[in-house]
Amino acid sequence: MARAFSGLGVTAGLAADRSSLTGMVAGQQFFETDTKRLFIYDGSVWNLIQTIGSAVQTFFYGNGANLSTITSTNQLIKPATVFANTNAAYNSTTGKFTAPVRGMYLVNANLSVYSGGSDVAAVGLQLNVGGSAYALGYSSIKFISFGTHVNSRINTLVNTDAGAVFDFYASSGANTTVYSGTEFMILHVSDKV
Repeated sequence: MARAFSGLGVTAGLAADRSSLTGMVAGQQFFETDTKRLFIYDGSVWNLIQTIGSAVQTFFYGNGANLSTITSTNQLIKPATVFANTNAAYNSTTGKFTAPVRGMYLVNANLSVYSGGSDVAAVGLQLNVGGSAYALGYSSIKFISFGTHVNSRINTLVNTDAGAVFDFYASSGANTTVYSGTEFMILHVSDKV
C-alpha cells in the first residue's frame, strides 16, 4: 500500500500502487519501492525522474519534530518518528544523516508551524551539508488568529561524496508551535555526476 508523505508531495509504494492513485496534482512525486524508480506527475501523466541503480540504496524518512516550539534561530530540528532508515544513514540521537556513498541525493523537507498570536514571523528551515548552509525554505507571514498555519519547504538535489553530513535547523522571528505536518526525506538517486 502506498504511503503518502503529504507535506513533501512524495508518495512511496509498490509500482502497482502508482496507477491506482487519485487526486494527484502537478509536482507530486512517487517512489516505487520495488523497482527503485522515482516519478513526477505533470498534471496528466507520470514521468520517470530517475532509476536508482544497483548501488547501495539509501532512503530516510521521518515526520513530526523533536521541537514543540521554535523560539529562536538555528535550532536543530529532527523527526520525532523515523519510518525508514536504510543503511543506518540517519542517527536519531544527533539528528544527522551521513551519506553512505558518493552520489546525488534528493532532499525534501517541510517545516509546518502555527501560532495563536498576532506576531509577524519569518519562519525558516535550513539544510546544512558538511556544516555549511546548502538550502533554505522560508515563509514570512503575519499570524492573524489562533491556528494560523504556514509551511517552509526545501526540495533540492545534493551532489556529494560519501561521508557528507546533512542536518536541518529551524528559525522563527516569533514563538511558533511545530505542527504535525513536519516531514523529512533524503533519497540517494544516482551516482555522483
